Amino acid sequence: HFPEEALGATSTATGEQIGSEPHAKARSVTEAVASADTAFSSRAVYLIALGFVLFFGTLVRFGLIFTVDFPLNDGGMFLQAIVDLQHAHFALPQVIHYNGLSLPYAYPPLGFYVAGLLAEITHASLFTILRIVPATFSVLTLAAFMLLANSYLRRRDTVVVASLAFALVPRSHNWEIMGGGLTRSIGFFFAMLAIWQVYLLYTQRTRATLIWTTVFAAMACLSHLEMAWFVAFSAVLFFLTYGRTRAGLRDSLIVALGVLAMTSPWWGLVIARHGIEPFINAGHTGSHSVVVILGFLLTLNWGQEPLFPIFGALALFGILYCAVRRRYFLPLWVIVGLVLDPRKFETEAMVPLSMLVGICVIEVIVPMVRLRLTSPPTTDDRLPEASDRPARRGVAWVGPILVGILVIYGMMSAMISTALGDVGLAKSERQAMEWTRTSTAPNSRFTIITGDKWASDRTSEWFPVLADRTSAATVQGYEWLPNGAYGKQERSYQTLQKCASETVACIDSWAADEHASYDYVYIATRDLQEGTLYYHIPCCGGLVASFESDPDYALVFQNDGAAIFERKSAIAHAGVIGPALIDQGRRQKPL
Repeated sequence: HFPEEALGATSTATGEQIGSEPHAKARSVTEAVASADTAFSSRAVYLIALGFVLFFGTLVRFGLIFTVDFPLNDGGMFLQAIVDLQHAHFALPQVIHYNGLSLPYAYPPLGFYVAGLLAEITHASLFTILRIVPATFSVLTLAAFMLLANSYLRRRDTVVVASLAFALVPRSHNWEIMGGGLTRSIGFFFAMLAIWQVYLLYTQRTRATLIWTTVFAAMACLSHLEMAWFVAFSAVLFFLTYGRTRAGLRDSLIVALGVLAMTSPWWGLVIARHGIEPFINAGHTGSHSVVVILGFLLTLNWGQEPLFPIFGALALFGILYCAVRRRYFLPLWVIVGLVLDPRKFETEAMVPLSMLVGICVIEVIVPMVRLRLTSPPTTDDRLPEASDRPARRGVAWVGPILVGILVIYGMMSAMISTALGDVGLAKSERQAMEWTRTSTAPNSRFTIITGDKWASDRTSEWFPVLADRTSAATVQGYEWLPNGAYGKQERSYQTLQKCASETVACIDSWAADEHASYDYVYIATRDLQEGTLYYHIPCCGGLVASFESDPDYALVFQNDGAAIFERKSAIAHAGVIGPALIDQGRRQKPL
């Protein structure tokens, strides 16, 4: 097996290089390297090191959570799904009532049950649940990764560095700690446990691993469809590498049948109500170009590091090193994920790539630095014995120093990435949505302009829930609808958001082309989501000015977060005067 190769690769290679030296100094260096390699020979020290890694990972994941009072980024549609589940007394509803649509309740429901039951038991608000639960499961996913790495990599120092990479690289957690990460984080957690048990199933073959593999794989399937697919193709890869025996094939079939049986109450009920079309529709959405993703990987920024892709470079060197040493499994795992699941590739690839970081640091960089420190400065054999003492001390500290550097850089990178990319809906926008809910007609339709990409547009997703009004261009939910509804809605949204830097004419042109009807235009006047490390770009100031000067629209609400304009035709129909609504909006207290 590849892990057995990895277990002694560094010490063997180092011993061969140093052992060929005839000098007594070289022999003393070999002893120093060997003693340094036993830093985690104590189980207690090893567990303490992993405990520190878990602490750093927890700090990164909860660092921003406790500074905000609202779920990060998305989660509005999921909150509505939880509410519908509670109203149905936890019997699986037929539809999700979101954004004026009746969507098939086909989404894997485990996360909704977890959040709904926690809210019932603890009496905490669903907003609090959507803040805390995703980050908690992201921390648990880190612990599950440690279990997998400990079983597969075997070498403890490699496990520590690999776990550190998974703890700190932003892409391993940034989409999981958001409000919409409720399902992503739970699915990732159970997927990690399932893959860990898959590896043990093919290398140990005990009844316990057979049972736990089935249970964890079923839980991943009931949490997130893409994580179920991640488990499926990873299991096939593990089977082809480690389990190609009659017993391995038998166990694989038992697990597959067990997962189908355990998840059948969910998918069986959905198919009975809606047919298989919702799953087919969802499977055709969100495709990514393999070429684009591969190019992104080659830029080294696979982990979305905002400073410099140090971990990305280490992973790439790890791939090259494993390829040279004919240890193909981890590089192959990366390639298979890229080809079979390009949409979720960046998150799923964190598992093998983090292990490759550990291999690169422990088996390549540390030995190279140690050899550099202990290389004889001269060919003179009569060096004093005392001269190699600093070298011995330097060799012993190479690993800890490198790990310390990675910790400092990783913490900075993760914190900056989280602060830039994960943002909660501001109180000013919640105030605007509350005003909308209490001051506009229930059947009103809104066109929302933010300038964001749809997946990170927190305003467009939360608006249908908090304002209880229809957003004409919100994309979420359309993935379950037939006739290419998702693709049409996504293109419509993208065209609309280009108007953020245009004028009223752009909105009118979009409405004519899309045959879209609306009564109000909601313009977010906050910073754009795509801010940089050094500054944020405020959105839509020119567009607001264009609407203010247009006689066909009236400003009815404005604060620091949003400006809302009503079409004059809607005002005439409702008999409402705009300035009065402006005063009412400004007096409205935030949620």
